[in-house]
Amino acid sequence: MSETMVNSEDDRWARVVAREPGGFFLGVLTTGVFCRPGCPARTPRRENVRFYDDAQEALRAGFRPCLKCRPMGTDPTLDLAVRAARAIEADPARRWTGAELSEVAGRAPRTVLRAFEAALGVTPRAFRDAVRLRRYGDALRGGADATEAGLDAGYGGEAARHEGTRALGMSANSYAKGGAGESVEWLPLDTTLGTMVIAATAKGICLLRFLDEDASAAAVVAGAYPAASLRHAAPDASLRAWGQAVAAFVEKGGPRPDLPLDLRGTAFQLRVWQALRALGPGETVTYGELARRIEVPGAARAVGAANGANRVAVLIPCHLVVAAGGKLGGYAWGEARKRALIAAEKTTAASR
Repeated sequence: MSETMVNSEDDRWARVVAREPGGFFLGVLTTGVFCRPGCPARTPRRENVRFYDDAQEALRAGFRPCLKCRPMGTDPTLDLAVRAARAIEADPARRWTGAELSEVAGRAPRTVLRAFEAALGVTPRAFRDAVRLRRYGDALRGGADATEAGLDAGYGGEAARHEGTRALGMSANSYAKGGAGESVEWLPLDTTLGTMVIAATAKGICLLRFLDEDASAAAVVAGAYPAASLRHAAPDASLRAWGQAVAAFVEKGGPRPDLPLDLRGTAFQLRVWQALRALGPGETVTYGELARRIEVPGAARAVGAANGANRVAVLIPCHLVVAAGGKLGGYAWGEARKRALIAAEKTTAASR
């Protein structure tokens, strides 16, 4: 089996059992770590495994790197960061300070914080948010009610548990059933840069992305909302008008449509996405600049992770984030699309 064929979860699990290498990572719910498929550690039970395409995706889900297979390499700061991550994972209800993490890791607070962000790509607070959210969702799927799940995850009060439910993007009961009870309408959207899929709940647009050549809009939406009630948008649905506005923006570059959104993420991710929405037409920023704008100047990598977690392309303009030194930087749907989107916005801005 070649690495390029490891796409289905069944194929990936077969690699894990055979201890064969593969271009993916697995998170283990019972240990809180993520590994490479050839890890020498004991093979976990299938029901406790979650698969991820890259290490940053596993980190965003609240897993820490395994010290046996070292899925992020042998960075000398990794052990220091993992000691701090283990402490956060053991007590996610606690509001960890730099001084407290310093006591755990045995180094100066600033050193620990720099090592944490450099090795894991997220801030300690963002990691704690991800740990709590993962535990909350897992407890709900395991049959716990919202109160029990919230306490198990480390949410100490009703307001904090409400934050967890908001990050899930649906009620606790619906999430426990894989989105059952949620109603999502969708449609494919033809644009000058290729076909997109747009989907919305009653709150607003929850999914907007370009489609890969071999992907269908229906399959992408079903993968994002496996147990929700899905329906193709009716001829008179508001979603069709929203889609037309998006297509016009993709072609002409502006102004950016002010459409209702149903955003699902941690508090940190929402701050990043709001900062992206505040950018002017064609205004590009680096990850470091964006981190400074949300007053977390040392969190460039965490900002990058939040940028990558964005499900609503174009309207949350992650294409406006560029690499340092004037380089364009990567984009999930190709640099050509990124370049075209930025150019269209700059043209609109210049003509105003």
